[in-house]
Amino acid sequence: KAVVSTQSTGISFYMWLASESQKGVLMSTGTGDIRLSIHLDDETLTATAKCSDNQQASLSISGVTSQKWTHVSLSWIDTQVSLQVDLSQEQVLLGMCGMVLDGKLFLGGAPDAIGVISTFADVIAFSAPIEDVPTGGMGLTLADIHVCRGPTSPCSVIGSVSCDEGVTNTEYSCTCKDNYTGDDCSEEIVPDPCADTVCKNLETCVAGDCVCQYPNLASNDCSDTMTDELLGFCFEDAGSVEFDTNPGGSLFNNFDMRFSLVVPSDLPVGNYSVLGFVFDGMLMAQLNVEKTQASDGSTEVLLYPSPTGTFMGFSAVLDPGTTATIRVKIDGSGTVLELNDKKYQNIGMAIVVPPKIIFGKVESAAYPGCYHGVTVNGKPVSSVISGVGVKECNDVAMEELRIDMGNFGVDLWDVVGVL
Repeated sequence: KAVVSTQSTGISFYMWLASESQKGVLMSTGTGDIRLSIHLDDETLTATAKCSDNQQASLSISGVTSQKWTHVSLSWIDTQVSLQVDLSQEQVLLGMCGMVLDGKLFLGGAPDAIGVISTFADVIAFSAPIEDVPTGGMGLTLADIHVCRGPTSPCSVIGSVSCDEGVTNTEYSCTCKDNYTGDDCSEEIVPDPCADTVCKNLETCVAGDCVCQYPNLASNDCSDTMTDELLGFCFEDAGSVEFDTNPGGSLFNNFDMRFSLVVPSDLPVGNYSVLGFVFDGMLMAQLNVEKTQASDGSTEVLLYPSPTGTFMGFSAVLDPGTTATIRVKIDGSGTVLELNDKKYQNIGMAIVVPPKIIFGKVESAAYPGCYHGVTVNGKPVSSVISGVGVKECNDVAMEELRIDMGNFGVDLWDVVGVL
């Protein structure tokens, strides 16, 4: 009998019965009138749930055999109790009686009942693996079963070919598939798409494509360079540029970024990355644009965040051939996302001010339209950390921007040095 202190609403384990035709308690937990137990009678497991002297229910599953690993799970949600043995499952209702257990979990028997001879492994109680040494019990020994022949292999199921036994029951090594490595073969070897790619001078390889390294532009074999301030720009498919939006960490809970995005009239159907917010090297959130086409040929262009929970499912329709002005504002009142001066959502709490922003390719291909007027807290962003595949906006895009903004906007932006 093994005793483990626990509070449980779900118990699962693997068992290896030592022999056939055993009868006794396999598992028991609970105190007083509220108890759960599993009994073995030859090849039948019977789970009994009791929550008072007058209310109890039982359910059974047959076909249990010895000398093999069998997975057993007993769970209860509100008034429903479920017993699962490998792929077989039974459920029963206890009526208006909830199972709230507080006590100890007994495996292989109970203090007042005959137990069964079995090996237990991978015991989980209340969704947490039990790894502590049992707090009591008797007749306990370590299983004479090699870890490679346990219910769950220490080698990755996906990446390993075999678990190879060592001298003792706990010594082993894993034989990996060709595209996996590591002690347990869990690390996938991802081929480098740039391994066999030879790029020209001033180019760098990104996802197998040769693109110009910023500040060299994707024109004239990368011989053209961008000015100190990145004012109007767009990207090749694999292009991106990274800005330092919070130099020295001076901004705290006070962030106001604006930029304009040209929506091309001929934007191809697909999903595109507009920008990503990066904190401590981790991608916090993204803005994406997707153009879809219905069966009747009609199309729609949507701007939306990812993950969707960032702005509580916000999405907005963009009109092709126009320019969208986007604003992300973070302060003590929350995080606000605006499109063309219309406030769409305030999530009620502020996210961390992102020290870095990546425009262009993040997870999807880079958005092909032109970006203009990137400002943080009213100042043009010019602190470029790195970039690849950056292009200047063409004359058509610039003209679309000017027409959409009107003369007043162009004059104003000219004064502050954005255009």
